[in-house]
Amino acid sequence: LGFQPSRGGTLHNETIKAILTRSSPKGAYAEVKLHQEMLGDTARTQAYETAFQTGSLKGLVVLDVGCGSGILSLFAARAGARKVYAVEASDFATTTEKIVACNGFSDVIEVLQGRIEHLDLPEQVDVIVSEWMGTCLVFEMMIESVLVARNRFLTPGGVMWPSQARLFAAPVTATEFYDSHVTCWLNRYGFDMSPVIPASLTERLSRPDHTYVFNQDGSDMLSSPQCLMTLDMATVTVEDLELLRSSFSFVATRAGEFHGMGVWFDVTFGGPLIDKPVVMSTDPYSPVTHWKQVRIPRAPHQS
Repeated sequence: LGFQPSRGGTLHNETIKAILTRSSPKGAYAEVKLHQEMLGDTARTQAYETAFQTGSLKGLVVLDVGCGSGILSLFAARAGARKVYAVEASDFATTTEKIVACNGFSDVIEVLQGRIEHLDLPEQVDVIVSEWMGTCLVFEMMIESVLVARNRFLTPGGVMWPSQARLFAAPVTATEFYDSHVTCWLNRYGFDMSPVIPASLTERLSRPDHTYVFNQDGSDMLSSPQCLMTLDMATVTVEDLELLRSSFSFVATRAGEFHGMGVWFDVTFGGPLIDKPVVMSTDPYSPVTHWKQVRIPRAPHQS
């Protein structure tokens, strides 16, 4: 990330993708620990639950893309959906089918194993729901499968949940983290170990930390955050995602050493089925989610 506070900067997907992409092997989604983490994320799960509880889904057909444990499908069925197609690519689908059965929803929820790109449904759907968000919102790229599902199966005027997603960034200081990995080498038990600093910078501060948690009081923020990108899930295309670019500039409103950028996102559940939109945010001021925040360090040569 090339960022100079006085000149602004540019954030685009080729820069971030090269340093943020994580491996997400298909087999990982069959592991119980992943689903336990998802369900243990109260802020995330309750946002979906609230949307289903307050929305008008009675008699509608719902498609759940990447259903995992089936929790979103169960929310939809409990909210009165006539039919729910729960699509899961991993082998966890077998367990999901059993979960559906033991909760008495086998007549409503049909679990389909496979990628949505390779499956056919017997009917169009009124609602598509998915928890597709990843690091810096779009990475892991499950959003592409959701958009394929939308183009193939959503009825005209149908609803996407989430309906909107936004990516935010702010210049940040990370003094405690920096001190614990850099300045600590200036004095170790009375000895100068500063020659370790270049290696520490390379190992710990040369790439983004996608599990960083900033202070909830905003004390890490050197300026107010800006929205870098808004995705309208009814209209965004896969082609739009090929080059995500946003230019920005910030004016520091708080003194502190600039250590890089903090990045997070929020999603909104809106549309004609719900009177009051539900917003789930991963910002530093909200309850911590399993996404946490992302800290993108400044380039080592910058002062």
